[in-house]
Amino acid sequence: MHNLLSSIEINFDIRPLVDAISSQKAVVYVGAGASISAGLPDWKALLVSSLMKAKANLKEFDNDNSNFSKSFNLAEKLLREGDFLMSAELLQQVLGNELGEHIWEIFKKTSQPSQIHKAISRIPFSTAITTNYDKLLEMSYNETHPVYTWRLAENIFRSIKKNTFAIIKTHGDIEDLSSLVLTRTQYRDLMQINKSFNDGLTILLSLKTFLFIGSSLKDFDLLRLMDDAKLTYKSNFGPHYAILFENEVDESFIKYLKDSYNINVILCRIPENYTGDMLTDIVCSFLKTLSGSVSQKLVKSNKIVNINSASFSFNDIIHNLLRETLKLTGAERGIVSFVESRNIPGLEYIFKDDLYQKNEYYKSENYAERISHDTILGFIYSLGGRERKYLYYSDISKNQKISNIDTIPEKYQYSPLSSETKSVLITQVFSDGSPVGVVAIESSMADAFTLEHLKTIESQSSSFGAIFKELELREKSVKEIDLLSNAIALQGLMDNCIRLKRFKISYLFYEINYRKGELVARYDPEILSTLNELEFSYKFDETSLATHILKQQNEKYIDDIIISTQDNNETIISPKGIKFFNIEGSIYATPVKVGHYTSFILVAWSRDSQQLVEVTSRISRMAHFITNSPDRDFSNNIAGEKYKAKRFIIEINESIKRLDQNINRKSWVAFLQDENNRFGFIKALLKPLTGSNCELARIRLWVYNEEAKVFTCIYSYSTQSATLKNCKKDNEYVGVTSRADDPYCSFTINRFKDNPYAMHQHRKMFPAEDVNTKRLHKDPDGKWIVGPIVSRRTKEPVLLGFISADNHYPEGDVIKEKILSEKYDAYQRYAIDLINDILREVLSVKPIIKSITGTTPVKDSPEEVRA
Repeated sequence: MHNLLSSIEINFDIRPLVDAISSQKAVVYVGAGASISAGLPDWKALLVSSLMKAKANLKEFDNDNSNFSKSFNLAEKLLREGDFLMSAELLQQVLGNELGEHIWEIFKKTSQPSQIHKAISRIPFSTAITTNYDKLLEMSYNETHPVYTWRLAENIFRSIKKNTFAIIKTHGDIEDLSSLVLTRTQYRDLMQINKSFNDGLTILLSLKTFLFIGSSLKDFDLLRLMDDAKLTYKSNFGPHYAILFENEVDESFIKYLKDSYNINVILCRIPENYTGDMLTDIVCSFLKTLSGSVSQKLVKSNKIVNINSASFSFNDIIHNLLRETLKLTGAERGIVSFVESRNIPGLEYIFKDDLYQKNEYYKSENYAERISHDTILGFIYSLGGRERKYLYYSDISKNQKISNIDTIPEKYQYSPLSSETKSVLITQVFSDGSPVGVVAIESSMADAFTLEHLKTIESQSSSFGAIFKELELREKSVKEIDLLSNAIALQGLMDNCIRLKRFKISYLFYEINYRKGELVARYDPEILSTLNELEFSYKFDETSLATHILKQQNEKYIDDIIISTQDNNETIISPKGIKFFNIEGSIYATPVKVGHYTSFILVAWSRDSQQLVEVTSRISRMAHFITNSPDRDFSNNIAGEKYKAKRFIIEINESIKRLDQNINRKSWVAFLQDENNRFGFIKALLKPLTGSNCELARIRLWVYNEEAKVFTCIYSYSTQSATLKNCKKDNEYVGVTSRADDPYCSFTINRFKDNPYAMHQHRKMFPAEDVNTKRLHKDPDGKWIVGPIVSRRTKEPVLLGFISADNHYPEGDVIKEKILSEKYDAYQRYAIDLINDILREVLSVKPIIKSITGTTPVKDSPEEVRA
């Protein structure tokens, strides 16, 4: 490879060409030279062959002075003198339609693109222009692209406007003999009559950067087009580039091309004792290097793969990334394989792609189909170390390879995806510092890849590793709901809330298979067995309420599912799901997260729409709370006493029995208007937040007086260990107020309509100091939780107040936050959400709000808050 590249002389900066290709602003112009190496004639050779055909036809004429004989002799003379156009004109007179048929016979014999064609197709030009009649350039691309002859000027303009790739055949297509341009008359008609076609070429010459391959740049008509473009756009014309051999040009012609047309010549020196194949290899070596440089430019500017989508599908993302890797590197086929998990050795999940054939990916179902350690892929995966290992077969048939692996035993062999494969590049996929897979790309060209291609595939392998890591995190969150084996188990947990148990609500949930991109229903197994169904599922791209919820990440309530199914405007309902689960009445669906990720989609329905609409918030908050319990013992039954979330729910149930058992609101409104009853109830409701089943250090309940624009603390409680010396556990902070325009409070006011859930706040989130840091004895560098209490009884949500809570403890003379795990942090936030859903029913009754905001809550509250 080095010797071939040393034959190429470049005395200018090639980066503008790389930049133009990378930004879809480059056009490749392919002349007859590219097809010569495929066995097709150039223009002169084609005319010589046609002349021989005409000579054979003249044998039937005895008179040497016949018009045919004169035309033949003149054509032969003009051909020797280099006037190809006029020679072709006369041959047309001699042969008539036989000329086109003769050309067809010549071009139909060659069916395989040359190495130059293949090298061109690896580079992402915005447009390809060719003067050749043959189909070789089209065949070299792995996808079907539009092909336009000079007759389709309108289509060419449309392609230029939309910047979509197309192949433009300036001299016609062999499959349409009437489109062939060969004679002077045909050229005249092309240049003069079909002005719109020439205008399209002029625009391309003016706006794009051209790379000329296989063209001598001595075509008078091409140069005239370039003259027109240069005169129009002056200094903005070019730069352009041309690959030329030293026997085609001299220094004066190189200077002429640069000065007149801003064409930089990539000069190929001809080695001694060269062969035709060597000349092809020289051109291909430059194009290969250009491909590598472009791949590096593109991979650096590529958008990072979106792994944050709610509908993350590992299979689809890996498949698309593999295709992108093939296109970036100009490879034709590829394979990427991963371990099933870090604890199970061996490559299990295999993805393949062949850009020339139907795409495929699959998971091996048995050990025999796994990639064994006895293969080269298995061997490379198994190698540890900090440095990513790679192996490059420059010619797999000759076992020629380059690698940074010290020793590769001969027994390890690579099985290519195609018998046409000649070169293969393999590298490891790393995640968190350890190998989790391998990726390999193949080309039918020998020695197709460069060091730049290796850098590109290594960059892509980092993306493969990041995707695998994301899958691990998501699958871990889904495993958190393993205890919820089906909807019956979920129903049992939800029924721990007395109010939900009283209503006749049916549940199912869709577990998310992030690997396959599926939602799998978890329902009553007995019902599924009676239906002779093993499972019911949706692909992420199917239309259904569950997939809609997953993608939108928002809850949805539908008052009447049957009417919605019949409504043509409602496009998110799947009739097959409604029929399968016999769903009637109103329906509610919500995403349920474990940590940062959605683990399942919860669906609830009831024939009593009034009942369901009242408890949708409770259903959502209950589901989040029970699935985020931090002490789940997977070896115990879900109803076991060790299940912290269940114990917490039972604890608060005892506090709200009176509320749930008195359906007549007037009875408990009257009860709660009594000051002692009201605060006894609030205290009983909030205390579990600081108990052993939630373990918050301190809690404070604030109510909002919208008229005065003030929040007032009406209840507080601190655990013994979180209570400061000379401070009380109960109601130490009652009476503290905070204005609505305080940045910390206004943040809650601004977000509660769209995000009514508990979330952390921190000093670093705001520009101003927290005025309550000293008054509430908070760690100035710590975070705390704020959970809005929101009433939705009116058209617009109303903020009633909020709970603030923290894990701040005294340590000597300072207050310090106790840092908990991320999982426990989330659990505490969901616990506050659940409590707030109950509190809103208490605080949303107007007489109670008035009573609370108009009196001092507790008789023994201090007259002023201690500093």
